Amino acid sequence: FKSNLHRDSLYSNILIGDVNTDNNIDILDVILIVSYILGNNNSINFDYADINYDGAIDISDIILILNYILID
Repeated sequence: FKSNLHRDSLYSNILIGDVNTDNNIDILDVILIVSYILGNNNSINFDYADINYDGAIDISDIILILNYILID
């Protein structure tokens, strides 16, 4: 599995999965999404965290990021 995690927006080229916007997709991004799902973090950038474009931030987005990290 290797995907193109760049999404074009009106103002910038967003790196999907880079939830903390440090220009890296890593375990810190996974931690932020898990924290959001558990209700410990209410502020998350939906455009960066919704990896599969299904309109929800959930375990499937975490799995996609982990696959990206492990294969990259």
